[in-house]
Amino acid sequence: MFGKYRQKNLDNWHYRNLFWSIVLLLFFTMFVKTRMGGTITSILFTVTILVMVKNMAISSLWKTFLRGLVVIALGCDLLTLLISNPTISQRLFTWADIVYAVFFGAAVITISQQLNKAQKVDQNILLGAISVYLLIGVFWFLLYRISYIISPTNFNELQSDGINNFVLLYFSFTTLTTLGYGDITPTDSIAMGLSNMEAIVGQMYSVVFVARLVSLYTTDINRHTQTREEHESD
Repeated sequence: MFGKYRQKNLDNWHYRNLFWSIVLLLFFTMFVKTRMGGTITSILFTVTILVMVKNMAISSLWKTFLRGLVVIALGCDLLTLLISNPTISQRLFTWADIVYAVFFGAAVITISQQLNKAQKVDQNILLGAISVYLLIGVFWFLLYRISYIISPTNFNELQSDGINNFVLLYFSFTTLTTLGYGDITPTDSIAMGLSNMEAIVGQMYSVVFVARLVSLYTTDINRHTQTREEHESD
């Protein structure tokens, strides 16, 4: 009895863990700047991805393969803290970020498709929609970080300070929300193109997906209102 109730509760809230794992990831990436903070951020990336894999509508075999792949990526990320050779560390760091970016991009597409099939708006759907929006920001943060490794002069703010997770994450979300304060600006074609695409995707997601949620919510209210009026008339 308890087992069935617990499983039903988990099924109804299967985006809650994803939402909170993203919130923790953003918190540590933004406010923890120590060397240990980098390790914690890498672990939180892995935890977030594992939660995403759990929410994907794929076979258990594929889930096992993806979990193994992300563990390897985490290993590469953590090895950069131990290896003194900067060339090897940079390659490991880049490969780990590429794997993370592929996972986050795939999760945005997969979870969006799952949410698009929803016929009713509830707390689970809302948490899923917010999670996807946050994932888009994190996904572009990884793309900016990869582009910085390729071209260290692609952002004016980072040319003297080196790679800074806080600055890149801040830039990603200000671009996603199209705030554009102007304190950080891309200086080459790669960074410019990425920032343009993020702004477009952020606006399209807000307009198209939020409009669908509002439409579903309105339809559901009208259906309940009509049903209640029919019962009252009877």
